[in-house]
Amino acid sequence: MIYEFLRLTKTDAMDLLSSLHQAREKAMPWRILAGRLAQLEASAPLAPDGQPWIRAVEAISGFSANHLRRMSKASSLIEVMVQRWPDHAGILNALSFTHSEVLGRLWEADAAAVEHLLKAERWPSYGALLAQYEKARSRRSAPNAAGKLALGNFRDRVNSFLEQKSSLALFDRVPHHPYLKPDFLAFLPNGQIIAWDCMLMPEKVDQEALHRRFAAWATEASFVTEFWIAVQHDRGMDHMHRCIMDLDLKNIGVMAFGGSGAVISPHGPPAPDRRKSAVNTAFAPSLQSRGDSRN
Repeated sequence: MIYEFLRLTKTDAMDLLSSLHQAREKAMPWRILAGRLAQLEASAPLAPDGQPWIRAVEAISGFSANHLRRMSKASSLIEVMVQRWPDHAGILNALSFTHSEVLGRLWEADAAAVEHLLKAERWPSYGALLAQYEKARSRRSAPNAAGKLALGNFRDRVNSFLEQKSSLALFDRVPHHPYLKPDFLAFLPNGQIIAWDCMLMPEKVDQEALHRRFAAWATEASFVTEFWIAVQHDRGMDHMHRCIMDLDLKNIGVMAFGGSGAVISPHGPPAPDRRKSAVNTAFAPSLQSRGDSRN
């Protein structure tokens, strides 16, 4: 599968940014503002002056970065709901920001409750909607425990697959390394190290959380030859592919179970390359000796 992203020219991007001047004072519709911010962030990782796009928009729009992030997330969740329930696009797209934000939170906590609201004849007040969200949120503690169990089961599944696929010594408890903490490691006879880390992709991808995860993976991947991310299905690959492109992570790959297999393959060495760093030099012999003892 090939993923393509619209790249604005520098001039187009600056024109789009200029259109957000005094957006708050002009009462620009919040969905338009969020959409233009999304366009800018999709065009390039940073603004031409080197700062994040959200900071550039903050400087001219009159909205704080925090408010812009909230609008951006709410808008993206509304778009997901519109895709799921296109017959209700009219009411979803007409919601105010405050209603949309709470509805988005309710959607993350209880999608069935949102569907019930959309089918109801009367839309709830903001207070009633907020109360329903708070009630749904209070029921989320038990699913969190179930999520940890599901991730543990998925790790076991990946472990079994990797052991069956190769005869390499696979470590599910990684020897001490201050910056490298994947779920599994393997030491190849030629001295190369391959790592695998497991993640359960949610139905609704939290892009900010995914960005934070990739920031950590980018560091870990710099110490190994190949760094594979194992996910349970091949949905949401456009987000992951974009992160890999933005961070130029040539040695990171993604393998999907129950989908199309290796969705994204590594295609180069790590950058920066820390495989010969002092911390890795001290770490690799201990891993190799453990591998030799298991062969």
